[in-house]
This record gives sequence, C-alpha cells and structure tokens, in this order.
Amino acid sequence: MIPANFNYKSALASIYTALICFLTYACVYAFRKPFTIGLYLNQPLFLGIDFKNCLVISQVLGYTFSKFYGVKYVSELKKIGRGKAIVVLLLLSWFPLFLFPLIPAPLNIACLFLNGLPLGIIWGIVFSFAEGRRGTDFIGATLAVSFIVSSGLVKSVAKWLELFFQLNEMWIPFYTGLLFIIPVIILVFLLDRIPPPSKE
Repeated sequence: MIPANFNYKSALASIYTALICFLTYACVYAFRKPFTIGLYLNQPLFLGIDFKNCLVISQVLGYTFSKFYGVKYVSELKKIGRGKAIVVLLLLSWFPLFLFPLIPAPLNIACLFLNGLPLGIIWGIVFSFAEGRRGTDFIGATLAVSFIVSSGLVKSVAKWLELFFQLNEMWIPFYTGLLFIIPVIILVFLLDRIPPPSKE
C-alpha cells in the first residue's frame, strides 16, 4: 500500500537521476576498460612483469592517485559546470589512449597511468548529482551496479570493434572511447538538467 504522503514527483526525479547517472558512468567505462580485452602477446616484459599486467597496474596507480586530489576537487566544485568538467576529464583520459599505440612499448605503459588520472575524479562528480535527495541511497546503489554491468558491456563492444573492423589491439581503447563520445555528451547534457534537491 502506498503511503498517503508519498511524493510521486520526488520518486520520479530519483528514478530519472538514477538512470542518467547509471548510463553516464557506464559510458565512462569505455575510456577505462577496453584495453583489457587485448592479449599483448608480442609485447615485451617490463621489469620481468607481463605487459598487460603492467598496463593494469599503471592505470590503477593513476586512478588511485587521482582519488586523493579528487576529494578536494569534487568538494569545491560548483553546481554549475559539473557536466563540462566530466567531458573535459573524459577527453583528458582519451588522449593518452591515442598515444598508446604510437609510443613504443614499454614506454606506452605510462599512457595508462595518464589515462587513469582524470578517470578517478569522475565518479565523485557524477555522484554529486545524487547527493542531498530523499532517494540518494537508491541512486547510489544504482550507480554502484554500473561497476558490474558496464565493464562487461564495454568489453563486449571493444571485442566487436576488434572482430568487425579487424582493429589492432593497441588501437581498440582509442576507438572504443570514440564510439562513446557522443552518448556521453548527450548524457552529460541530461545530467545538467536534473532538478536540484528540494528543501525536504
């Protein structure tokens, strides 16, 4: 039974916010995970470590370091301009993916570190659209589900690009990101139009 004081407008705003935040962060994974489908069998070891493992470690280090700065950055970010910040950070993460196939191994391992730096801040910005609402917990849970769904989705898209277009595995991360640029811009536009939390 629905309570008499149930606020339909607030519930719809929470569902809309959850959906847009979920889809936005799902697209962010297109700039983070596609490289993991590559085998990189012809690439050299680095310090005795498999090339792919080095890529994962490098990106995680960049992602981790950015979290420390991200706490300060997101807390000081004004309500206006959050969407623009997401797009700029994604473009900054995408550029190293363009350099990745152009720089010889193992020097290009650093590209994944540079890729991870801006990505570590984006989650906090996306979540800032959910803060201060009655449905914040619901929105946060929905956003967390994107961690599970998005990785598989993006890897599937990257594998399709590799097989359908016969792409070199080094270029797959860049082209996967390219495929998601327009959806991200549309979703960020919708994010910016989410109504602010009510006084309640």
